[in-house]
Amino acid sequence: NTATYILKDAWNYSHKMMAMMGLEVVIKAGALVGTVILPAFIIKSLTAGLTVTEIVWNIILVFGIVGLINAWSTYLCSRNQMQYIPWRGRKLITGLPSVMECDYQKYESKETQIQMNKGLNAVETNTRGLENFMHLTALFLADILQLVIYMAMISYMNIWIILFLLALSVLNYLVNYGIYQKMKKTREAVAENDIHIEYFKKLPYDTATGEDIRLYQMQGMLKNIFQMFNRKGIKFQFGTEKCKMQSGLMTNVVTLIRDALAYGYLIWSLTSGKMDVAAFVLFLGVFSGFSTRVTDISTELSSMMQCLDETIEYRKMLGMLVPVAGDRHLETGELDIVFDHVTFSYPGSDKKILDDFSLHIHPHEKLALVGVNGAGKSTLVKLLCHFYHPEAGKILINGIDLEQIDMKEYQNKISVIFQNTKPFSFTIGENISGLPEEQYDEERVTEALEKAGISDYIRKLGKGIHTYIGKDFDPDGVMLSGGEVQKLLLAREWYHDSVFTIMDEPTAALDAISEQEMYGRYKNYIGKHNALFISHRLASTRFC
Repeated sequence: NTATYILKDAWNYSHKMMAMMGLEVVIKAGALVGTVILPAFIIKSLTAGLTVTEIVWNIILVFGIVGLINAWSTYLCSRNQMQYIPWRGRKLITGLPSVMECDYQKYESKETQIQMNKGLNAVETNTRGLENFMHLTALFLADILQLVIYMAMISYMNIWIILFLLALSVLNYLVNYGIYQKMKKTREAVAENDIHIEYFKKLPYDTATGEDIRLYQMQGMLKNIFQMFNRKGIKFQFGTEKCKMQSGLMTNVVTLIRDALAYGYLIWSLTSGKMDVAAFVLFLGVFSGFSTRVTDISTELSSMMQCLDETIEYRKMLGMLVPVAGDRHLETGELDIVFDHVTFSYPGSDKKILDDFSLHIHPHEKLALVGVNGAGKSTLVKLLCHFYHPEAGKILINGIDLEQIDMKEYQNKISVIFQNTKPFSFTIGENISGLPEEQYDEERVTEALEKAGISDYIRKLGKGIHTYIGKDFDPDGVMLSGGEVQKLLLAREWYHDSVFTIMDEPTAALDAISEQEMYGRYKNYIGKHNALFISHRLASTRFC
């Protein structure tokens, strides 16, 4: 089950981490039990006929022991909370490759996006999911251990009281569990609404949309739409708080009944001479501790169930994000590409974007694909990149079905410049190479920039190819124009030297002169490689 999955993963990550959690459980239980026993011990010392010196030394000794245990408990709790952070961080990082390598068509679907929103809750913060389950497990086991000690002490006094208290505790747990299941039903709707809210929260800070928002006075519309989703979120939160209120009310009622029974029995035992004052104070602390532990355990169980549900969603997310699993290899560097009666429509739509479509791209061939908006040009590219999958027909690469080919090997042979590609907020060298600063070939990057016609501009920057693009990581980062971005992307193509290049309307945002210059550079770059140029204008692709 999920609890076993978490604990086993934590054990495999670090035996020491789990051993320290076990030590925390024992010490925490001992610290709280010691705190309960301390007042009774002081009263017993005062009424036992000891000398003042003996009383003082006894109290100092017990205070010292209890204080030492409490200090150790506090240290272990803080220490162990910190040791779970790298473990949880590792799980977050483990999930990222699954997100980035999974089948794109599945990744793009609404179902997957909602599942990712739910699943990442388990690893993004230390107050939810896996890490919080570890915190709660330590508290839960410590409370269980204390509860066993208290039950043993109370049963020595009267076994029936224990049975009644346990019955009340089970009733309280069952009611709270029912309330939790009621809260759980809204999780899907909450996750979908959170996606909408996150989108609108980012809009005011997005420089790409900031111009349109101001120019077309869209502030009012965006505010109204955001308020609509925000009201939904408030409604969901109100429902959650209502359930929490019902749970708290039930817990308070059960606690009142339990305490009335326990304290009534203790007062009767004291007044009837069945116990002395020290025993009365001791069992008063025991009953109070028992009541507190039962309430805490009920709360912890409810929170642990939520953590387990979040972890289940995380595991479901990983199960959905399966990478493309072809294993056949291409024996030659040349690509012979055949669309063999391919049909495709987007999920949830009956419209066929491609219907019984066939096309043969021979090695070294350069084709222009020209058509109106919505004709399926970009869809064809995404099928060719293996982002989407045909509903019918096949895409053959050197005679092999694309679905069977090792994707990393195949995608290393192709390169695409999409019309809306944006550079990453990394350095220029990292954008071109796709590698960290210390790993890429600087000479090769410089050569690629030279061929793309942007090297003069880059050299004028203070840090050259080590200059950041955008302001996200460096306030001195540069903002590139549309033409500069296109030249940067062309430099990326040169750096990777792919055998098949696809240009999906890369010059759509450029003026006619810049467009002519870019296509001239593309033509020189392509050489003998395969190429597919997509454009609205036939005149732009006359060299194909």
